Amino acid sequence: MKFLNHYLKVIERSKIQIILLSATFLCGLILGIALPSFQEKLFFSENTVNIFVNSLISGGKVSAVFFNRLFVDIFCLGIFYIASFNIFLISINVVIILYRGYVVGAILVALLTNFGFTGFMLFITVVFLQSLISTASLIFFTIIIIDRFKMIKCKSKSKYDLLTPLIISFILIIVGILVQIVMLLFFLRPMNYCF
Repeated sequence: MKFLNHYLKVIERSKIQIILLSATFLCGLILGIALPSFQEKLFFSENTVNIFVNSLISGGKVSAVFFNRLFVDIFCLGIFYIASFNIFLISINVVIILYRGYVVGAILVALLTNFGFTGFMLFITVVFLQSLISTASLIFFTIIIIDRFKMIKCKSKSKYDLLTPLIISFILIIVGILVQIVMLLFFLRPMNYCF
């Protein structure tokens, strides 16, 4: 529990970084909403969105949704971990957070365009909550990295200094995926069968 107190203190000291990284995600979200022509041309055709929504709502296996999200989030966390060894690579973390916001905004536009209110409900219950928790875990890890570089005069700067925040971020990612699965199984799919 001692290490949790340390990370809570780091979070308290890093309010400005939290605000800036959250604003980065929000800017990406706004860009994703404001630039709808890009996703229409590239990868958000009506058929693709329909296949995605149908796999979530009715026929898709929950394990496939779980492992798909887990793979994507572990890949992002791995990039964040690799970037944690050099202060100049932290900018990669910021770009990924911006891009995650952009993708979430683009998904909102695609779901609203194709499904209206149902698409909005799908976005809130399945996409947004999981993305918010997952991005919060990545922001947490980035803040720990920034704090680690601020404390260069510490005794050691080995990879083991980042093992605990990596595990905490991984647990937060799992929590986000489980929230997505719970919302999918106990809210969205039963609601779909009622209407």
